[in-house]
Amino acid sequence: MIPQLKKREDRFIRRNRWIGDYEQLVSNFYHGMGNTGKNLWHAYNAVTEWVDHQRFDNYDDSQYAKTIFFHRGYEVKRQAYTIAKAMVEDRNLLD
Repeated sequence: MIPQLKKREDRFIRRNRWIGDYEQLVSNFYHGMGNTGKNLWHAYNAVTEWVDHQRFDNYDDSQYAKTIFFHRGYEVKRQAYTIAKAMVEDRNLLD
């Protein structure tokens, strides 16, 4: 979800940005719309809330819609879904 920073300068340049995003995601997990921080659905919902209502909210309307439905926002939500689905499937193998 939050990218791996590979180059030394990436760590210094982009670190503060991702720390803020991480803190917002954690806040959404515990206090987001309908969330209480108790399960995997709350984690996935925290990501979708962040993408749809917080991360790209400074874009103009057409750019915002394209981003959350088709571009980077879509990719982030798809990745979150894929990870959550894999976690559920792995757990089902244990039961």
